[in-house]
Amino acid sequence: VTIVIPAYNEEEGIEKTIMSVLSSDYPKQKLKLVVVDDGSTDNTRNIVEKLLKKYNFELINKKNEGKAKALNTALSKCNTQLFACLDADSYVEKDSIKRMIPHFDESNVGATISAIKVNKTKNIYERLQRMEYILVIMTRKLMAFINTLSVTPGVLSVYRTKVLKKINGFDETSLTEDFEIAMRLKYYGYDIEIETTAITYTNVPDSFSELWRQRVR
Repeated sequence: VTIVIPAYNEEEGIEKTIMSVLSSDYPKQKLKLVVVDDGSTDNTRNIVEKLLKKYNFELINKKNEGKAKALNTALSKCNTQLFACLDADSYVEKDSIKRMIPHFDESNVGATISAIKVNKTKNIYERLQRMEYILVIMTRKLMAFINTLSVTPGVLSVYRTKVLKKINGFDETSLTEDFEIAMRLKYYGYDIEIETTAITYTNVPDSFSELWRQRVR
C-alpha cells in the first residue's frame, strides 16, 4: 500500500498526519508513505524535510498545481497494488489501514473508504459537524449495502492502483476530485465499500465563514 499525503501550506498539522501513518500497525515492509508538497509557501516543506532525517518515507516537491495533480504525480510512480490518499489535516487510527485492506479480496472493489470523525469540538460549529459526520457514517454504510456509495473522501480512501491507472487517475480540472473519481469508478462498474471500524479524524471549519465556503465548494 502506498499512502499519499498531498500538502499545500499545511504547516500546522502535517507532522501529526505523517506520524499517524508511521505509527500504523500495518506491516512496515508493505507500507510506503509519500508526501507531495504542492508548492507550499509556508513552513510545510521544512517540517517534512526534518522528519525525513529520522523516518523512512518519500517527499516529492513540485510547483502548485492543485491536489488532483499532486495525487496523479504520486500515482504515476506508484508500484504497489493499492494507492491511498490522506489529507494533510487528517489522522488515522493505528489499525485503520489494516482494517480496510480485506475489502480488496473482492475483485470488483475499486475503492474502500474509512469512517471519518471530527478531530476536535471546541465550539458550536464543530459540535454540529461532529453529529453530522456520525450520521454520514451510518448513511454511507447503508449506501454501500445497496451498492450506491459514490464518494471517496480525502480522509483515507484506498484505491486499487491498476484501476486508477486504467481510468486515467484523478480529474485535474475538478474542484471536487474525490467525488468525481468515485462517480467515475461507479460508471466503469467498480464497487466502493466503507469500513466503519477504520476510524480516521479530520479538522473541520470552526467559524461560520469557513463552513460557508466549504459548503459552497
